[in-house]
Amino acid sequence: MFLESSRVICREYLDGMRMGRSYEHLCIGICIALGHLEGRPFTAGKIAQYLEMPRTTVLRRVQVLLRRGLIRRVGSHYFLIEERLNRAPALRCHERTSRIVLGTAERLRITGAGE
Repeated sequence: MFLESSRVICREYLDGMRMGRSYEHLCIGICIALGHLEGRPFTAGKIAQYLEMPRTTVLRRVQVLLRRGLIRRVGSHYFLIEERLNRAPALRCHERTSRIVLGTAERLRITGAGE
C-alpha cells in the first residue's frame, strides 16, 4: 500500500524524479502537510528532527518543493499551497490513493489480518 500510493503521489507532484530519490521529498512534504493541516507548521529544524535527517538535507529538499510550487515559506515555517491541491490532477491523485488505502483496508478485513 505504501509503495503503491507513494508512486501515485510522486508521479503527480514529483514527476521526472526517480522513485527512490523522491521519497525524501515525499516524507518532507507529508510533514509540511501534517503541520499545515493541524495548524502547527513545521520549520526545517522540526522536519529534520522528526525525520531524523540532517537539516541541510531537509533544506535542499525543501528548495525543490518550493521551486515546484508545492509549498510556500512564511518566516521559518512551511505551508502547502492549497490552490495546487485543488486542481483536477491533484484531486484525481487523491482519489487514486484513497482507493489504494481503502482497498488494502478491505483486504485486511477479509483476511482478518487487522484483528
